[in-house]
Amino acid sequence: MKNLKQKGKFIAAILFIAGLSINANAQCFKVQKGQNVTSVTNTYDNLLPATVKKWAKLKPTEREELILAQNKEYESGAKMPSSVYKSNFTITNFVENEVISAYTIEESAGVFEYKTTNYCIDDTLYFVRNKDVIYSILKGDTVGYGLQGIQKIPVNIKVGDILPSYRDFGMTKPKTSTITASEKVNTGRTETVTKIRSGYFQDSETGEHGIGTYKETTKKAIYETIYHDVEMATSLNFLTINYFTAVVTGEEEIKIGDKTMNAFVIESENWIKSTFIQDFQAENNKIEEQQRVKAEKLKEKMDKQVLKIGYTNEDGYTVIYKTEWFVPGYGIVAAETYDIYGGIQSKTQTIFE
Repeated sequence: MKNLKQKGKFIAAILFIAGLSINANAQCFKVQKGQNVTSVTNTYDNLLPATVKKWAKLKPTEREELILAQNKEYESGAKMPSSVYKSNFTITNFVENEVISAYTIEESAGVFEYKTTNYCIDDTLYFVRNKDVIYSILKGDTVGYGLQGIQKIPVNIKVGDILPSYRDFGMTKPKTSTITASEKVNTGRTETVTKIRSGYFQDSETGEHGIGTYKETTKKAIYETIYHDVEMATSLNFLTINYFTAVVTGEEEIKIGDKTMNAFVIESENWIKSTFIQDFQAENNKIEEQQRVKAEKLKEKMDKQVLKIGYTNEDGYTVIYKTEWFVPGYGIVAAETYDIYGGIQSKTQTIFE
């Protein structure tokens, strides 16, 4: 996402580290000004649905067996993660009074520019993961932007709480390219075609019938192929519904540095949809419409295919399952995400120095 120096690699970490949270009432923070925080995120690929023959026809138990074996390989280190992102942050400021408690966190290694402020008002914690528009940068060019919603968690969180959802939006800038389309058009001219045939015939001049060889003469319209340049503009829209369902399911002990603390376990579903948009322009309206219809049919075919193998649900969303460990005063200190089949996608740990 946006990076004035280098961005993109830190986003997964930001989604968790921006959740450094606040405790209740007068002393909201357990973090301190000047405290260093490191976030490490490992990401993993689940290629089984695309590489296992007839995946969609496997029994659920057969899929589960393959997924569990793959997860075990990742967890044991036998199979390496597809990427490892490490980000360093510093708590640079905090304010506490009777009305609001807030702290500011900044990236501290000079790898990218990141600064945001999270706060606590009354009985709610507000995690501002990115306060500004996030720009996607590729080779120095802005290729898109996004907006991230604010995550809200009760100060006095408890098992059984249902947490409110929040949404992220994004889109890429239209990228234009030129394709060539062709059509056959009638020139208005004809050509005479003569063939020698055998069989029954009727003489066109006398009307008599006969059998044998005869000459058949026809006129055929002359067509020629015309080529058109069609400008195609392509863009993507993204919507993520975080916490589509989110419930505090239990409490577990978790270690933060050398301290063992009590964490609340949050189980949630995140729904993600990307919409592929194509716009066509040609000097011939017929060709323009043909290309649009062709693109729609291809999209419909692809949507049916990803639904068939289970990448999306019937509403067209990809569903991600997330487990988070929330410690009051610190925030989301660990998180794991899984795809719709249970394949592990990411693991994040937050380390307080």
